[in-house]
Amino acid sequence: MKAIICGALVLLITATTAQKKNYMIIGTYTGTGSKGIYVRAFDKSSGASTAVDSVESSNPSFIAIHPKGTMIYAVNENADAGGKGGGVTAFAFNKKTGALTSRGSQSSEGNHPCYIALDRTNRWLAVGNYSTGNFAVLPVKKDGSMDAAIETIQHKGSGPDKRQANAHVHSTQFSTNNRFL
Repeated sequence: MKAIICGALVLLITATTAQKKNYMIIGTYTGTGSKGIYVRAFDKSSGASTAVDSVESSNPSFIAIHPKGTMIYAVNENADAGGKGGGVTAFAFNKKTGALTSRGSQSSEGNHPCYIALDRTNRWLAVGNYSTGNFAVLPVKKDGSMDAAIETIQHKGSGPDKRQANAHVHSTQFSTNNRFL
């Protein structure tokens, strides 16, 4: 499990039930035997964790959690020759049991999506595609699933280092007033 956690993004969710449960949501790279996303119950007093659930998802290297803790959005950090190999997958999260249920996937409209953000209204997702230097905006439906991207913005340019021959989107953030991305 150490190898998985070292290369993973770990997020905590606290369930609001009579018996408070804390969960770790762990996204991983899947090229070396990892399944995808892991859910572990976490005991804050002892630091111990136990396996609760896991779901198959290709390279879910970055995760965003709905503010209510009911939905998880994961990038699928993949690429293809056509420049649209990446994706985003939505999962419903049961805060009582720790179970994840897929609510579908959409294209990220680029290669190697590395960051995803939910806007303040929880109606829009922005995903940054590192290798293709673009980002896409996807509408979030009332049930938490997503529609296909409605906007894709391509960045251009290069940096001073040879490895920076093209633009690379590292992050997508909504402003606190939700007017800017």
